[in-house]
Amino acid sequence: MKPPRFAPARRSGQVVLRRGALLATLGLTVAIGAAGCRHEGPDNVLFIVSDALRADVLSCYGGSAATPNLCRLAARGALFEHAYATAPWTLPSSVALLTGSYPDVFRHGEGGAEERFYSVPPEETLLAEELAAAGYRVEGVVENPVASRARAMQGIGKLDRGPEGSEAIRQRLAELDPPLGFVERDARYRPVLWSVGALLDGSRPFFQLHWIDDPHAEYKPPQAFLDRLDPAVVAALPRELDYYLGLGHHNSPRRGLHKLRGQVGHLSAGEIDFLRTLYRLEVESVDERVGDLLEALERSGAAERTVVVFTADHGEAFGEHGDFLHGVNLYDELVRVPLIIAGPGIAPGRRIAEPVSHVDLVPTLADLLGVEAPVTGQGVSLRPLLAGERSAGRRRFLYVASPDRLDREAVVHGRFKLIAGTHDSAVELFDTVADPGERHDLSGEQLDVVGTLQSGLLELRAAVERLRAAHAGDQPPEELERIREETVRELRSVGYID
Repeated sequence: MKPPRFAPARRSGQVVLRRGALLATLGLTVAIGAAGCRHEGPDNVLFIVSDALRADVLSCYGGSAATPNLCRLAARGALFEHAYATAPWTLPSSVALLTGSYPDVFRHGEGGAEERFYSVPPEETLLAEELAAAGYRVEGVVENPVASRARAMQGIGKLDRGPEGSEAIRQRLAELDPPLGFVERDARYRPVLWSVGALLDGSRPFFQLHWIDDPHAEYKPPQAFLDRLDPAVVAALPRELDYYLGLGHHNSPRRGLHKLRGQVGHLSAGEIDFLRTLYRLEVESVDERVGDLLEALERSGAAERTVVVFTADHGEAFGEHGDFLHGVNLYDELVRVPLIIAGPGIAPGRRIAEPVSHVDLVPTLADLLGVEAPVTGQGVSLRPLLAGERSAGRRRFLYVASPDRLDREAVVHGRFKLIAGTHDSAVELFDTVADPGERHDLSGEQLDVVGTLQSGLLELRAAVERLRAAHAGDQPPEELERIREETVRELRSVGYID
């Protein structure tokens, strides 16, 4: 068993954790606080991830989806306008979200999709493990099985109440005064019921993860949301509604009956717009489920002591650059994600324009809770930004890559993003503020900016490779082979590998 790196202390019935220093690589060091300093931040964390949800669809990001619950959360906290996933698909993204490290630090293998995989060593002490050792109730509902395949969820217990437990939770909700207005619209709402039940249990500090597997394709919103469709629009479609509801990028009942990528060449612009409408309705369903979680948190009495994080593991493409679904490019429709953080010590109603990364979430939560962040992480604490302060120091370089799938990598620096080939000299440069759709390649005009970002990219890649080499021997070869085989089986079962 890994020993905790800190010891909990208790004052006034609350958990207070002795602070350490957060070591960040790439020449950046962020002080968490002096040892023994009284912790004044939140006691609890509610961490919500929505799968394949792009930022620009939410109404508080200027999108068309009605997302009142998420926008209310943003109004009482901070909304990051330029938050970036570290990869355009789930498996590597889960590593960054829960370790504070770029995924490639824990990547193994050099071949194709069936040879490259991610595995966090058991010896790596993660934030969830530290909190569990300190007495926190650390639990999670992870609806996408792929998200668990990198072993980045070490320390997070499985929150699955089963049929009898679900019925007990329903009874408890009915007995509340007034009853909590939870509506179980279909099977996708059952995991929310488990999380709601856990949130109502305020017996001790908690870290609770809920990974919602929507609006991931296929785009099949619950019937109550389908009822919002204009009947005239549905009647004008050239195919039956069920055809569009069954489009996904897998040939598996779990992920759709038809491969969307194989069908898009036969779809009209109007049909693709209709797919966007179905996606929007799924996002609205996600917002409703988030609202259920937030209401349960309020009813528990713990809301004022809880930091809430909402983000997505990646976005979704609808042909903006010729691609659909995800995992296929590094443009903003796939790697710019929503990020909303609210809770004690966080200035309400802030919209933060500075680019940030998923690797920043673990050090931020560690800072807010007053614990040590993993020392191998590349993220920095966003606490100063959350408190309304300006960022100190030079602009950072943020790394985005997926070498298991793409021969491209990207770096974000201020308002610019550079996408570069890993095996050729091709580059694209975009001003993501003036050109949010990334339509105008500036690489031939802004040579000095290209040079700056290329240098930053090389530094980031080198730093990641150094850390990767340091972890290379942490797991026995036979254990790594077992993990690789399990990962390939899971990816094939849901259609990520043919």
